[in-house]
Amino acid sequence: MSTLSYKISRIAIGCILLLTIACKKKFSPRQTQDNLKYAWLTFLKKGPHTDTSRVIFQIIDVIYFQDSTVDSAYYICEFKVSMKIPSQGIDTVGTMNGTISKDFSIIHRKY
Repeated sequence: MSTLSYKISRIAIGCILLLTIACKKKFSPRQTQDNLKYAWLTFLKKGPHTDTSRVIFQIIDVIYFQDSTVDSAYYICEFKVSMKIPSQGIDTVGTMNGTISKDFSIIHRKY
């Protein structure tokens, strides 16, 4: 009898693990873009040398692809960013590149 309950418990644990992996939330391309833009904007605003009372950032566009060749998959991104400093009359648009983890918590800026 204990062998039967052992087998049933293993099957139950296997089913729970399978459901956990299968039910992983997948974002639509639009949601992924929005999350990447938000993560990058937060990264820019919380930088150590950024005075957000003077500098205004706006993410105009993001081009990305998912690189999952390593264990921790990430997005390789190119952002079109608008930066304005109204007090000095500076208004410019530039490109920034970086990587963002799939859970949007780890961000590395390349340039």
